[in-house]
Amino acid sequence: MNAITHNVHSEVFAEAVSLDAPCFLPPVLLILSTRGLSRATSGVSDGDELRRPHSGGSEGACPSDFDYLRSMRLTDQVVFARVCIEPVLSTNVDRDHVADIPKHVLDARRTIDLTNCADAAVALCEPIPLHVSPPYPRRKYPEFVFGLATSRDRLRDSAAVLSRWMAGTSAKLVAILTDARPATAEQLGDLERLLLDHDIDAAVLNPTIEGLTTPQNHFAIIRDLLRHADSGTKWFGLIDDDTFSLPFTAWRNISAATITPRTSDVILAECIQRHTKARLTHVDELHQQDMRGDVSGFFESGPNPISLHHWKSWYKHPVDKMALIADYCGDCFLQRWRFGDKAVLTNGYSLVVYPDGTESIDFDKTEDTWGNADGAFDHSLGPFRDKVPDGSKFSHRLVNAEVLPASKTVRQVYVRKGNPWKNELDHVVEILWNFG
Repeated sequence: MNAITHNVHSEVFAEAVSLDAPCFLPPVLLILSTRGLSRATSGVSDGDELRRPHSGGSEGACPSDFDYLRSMRLTDQVVFARVCIEPVLSTNVDRDHVADIPKHVLDARRTIDLTNCADAAVALCEPIPLHVSPPYPRRKYPEFVFGLATSRDRLRDSAAVLSRWMAGTSAKLVAILTDARPATAEQLGDLERLLLDHDIDAAVLNPTIEGLTTPQNHFAIIRDLLRHADSGTKWFGLIDDDTFSLPFTAWRNISAATITPRTSDVILAECIQRHTKARLTHVDELHQQDMRGDVSGFFESGPNPISLHHWKSWYKHPVDKMALIADYCGDCFLQRWRFGDKAVLTNGYSLVVYPDGTESIDFDKTEDTWGNADGAFDHSLGPFRDKVPDGSKFSHRLVNAEVLPASKTVRQVYVRKGNPWKNELDHVVEILWNFG
């Protein structure tokens, strides 16, 4: 593997580590992210808290294909557009290129009254062909054992998102609880059953050594991973409860482990380097994401990630919904297309309208939306361009994605919130990907 200069904001890998090494590491170690103190930042405006799901109108008053809108926190009237996509599966797709599509996708917008939408209708949309890669083949991954140190509540809250990439894979999860009081046998069993209900093979345990901090437990958990390994185990992974991975099928020839700035991960890095012949290598697709505030510049740069981090702590995004599309078109998650000269779709994240056009924007550069003043991200995410001024960029963010019943159609819902203090309407763009 090629050696790459260490950068604290990129992930790093270690290969082949002997069981005989003094630090008692497994044959090969995979670590997906670092530990980090977190501060929740919400992408929901204060005004949105005043909104509630719609109860106006009689039950079922909306046509079935609009009824889901009434369960969302939207204004009574919304500006709605539907976009239909005809995916063209191809192994010859440059997913990093922003493809130009002459179609103007928001021309057919109309206003819908969600309190009385019995007569609401949207004209059938003409399918737009977009070239995407085929889905990855599926198989089981019993050679992986993942370790996680977290609290009971955070593990419970993370179960659904963990299932997006672990469910049905035959990989094992070993979760160590870090609460001040040890969990009872009943509490441990309840959490194991919850994870089993999500099709995750899990063991939930109290710490072997009492009194350790959460970062220390991230290191000490290796002993527990070894106890749950078997003859088929090849990889151990250490993750946070706010680590999200793309499904295993999307992992591209991974053969090592990530290490980042100094917490438990660096203890492991030092152990590996001092007591084994393994050396560390960057893998750019594993993202640490130590970013606060507006992280749209990261996602809209079109990365092709293996993992994401801090999705429920440093920023709030529905990453499980965002990445659903990857089940159907391989590397198409966060792939970008420009429609006409004003709209850019970042698949699974946003549909952005630039009212002044996109001619002057270099989409090969990352928009600096979160503040890269110290240049810490230059190596991993550069080059950068300045943040687009307010009023020159209108973003519809993905809030939900689902597979429609009895079909191979993925419905993505992108929303741009209006300012409630200015009585602005919410804008909704529904994108239908028909893989049938």
